Formats: sequence, structure tokens, C-alpha cells
Amino acid sequence: MSDDNGKYTVTVFENVTGTKYAQLLSQSLTVTLSNEFAPFLRSNQYANFSNAPAIIAKTQELVANKSTDIEKITVVYKYIVDTITHNKQKTQTVQNGCVPVLNTVLAQKKVFVLTIHH
Repeated sequence: MSDDNGKYTVTVFENVTGTKYAQLLSQSLTVTLSNEFAPFLRSNQYANFSNAPAIIAKTQELVANKSTDIEKITVVYKYIVDTITHNKQKTQTVQNGCVPVLNTVLAQKKVFVLTIHH
């Protein structure tokens, strides 16, 4: 679960044709994370770190002398906030399904925001 402890609803859809989907099932569940920082310590579907050696190297550099998860999260968060800017032009023109190339984001110090349109 990507956010925090609490109630989540998981819904499974089946593609029936083109861009039309039918709901197959929906289940509510209560989640208690084993580590409160877990959502921030793992990759998600919007960031593929397997093809991002520059990002991995930068992160390792930033957290090298940090011992706790909160110190690591804080130093990475501070780096992002202080260094990476929002690429407003790219955000306005990006197409659905586009995922940022992480090494490019690091090199250009700019990131776009993908808004999913239905």
C-alpha cells in the first residue's frame, strides 16, 4: 500500500474493448504497515529505478553517512526540493502513459507531472 496505515479499496477491472473496462471485483481492507517509512523506501509504478544508475549513485552518495530511515528520507527529500524544478512546459504537453526517464530528470534538474486523463 502506497500511502499509510488505513482502509484501502482494491478494485480489479477487465479490459473489454478498446478503452472500455468492466469491474470484476472490489474489496475493502485495512492495512497496517510494518514500517511507517516503507512507502517512501520502495519504487512505485511511476519510477523505474532499474534503468537509472545515475539516480542510484546520487542517492547512495546522499545517504552515505546517514544511519536511520528518517535521516535518509530527509536528505533525499531535501535534495529533490532544493534541486529539482517543475518543467511546466513538459507537463502541459506530456501524453498519458509517459513516465519520466529518471537519469534525464537528474541531469536536467527538471521533472514533469503526469496528469491522467480519462
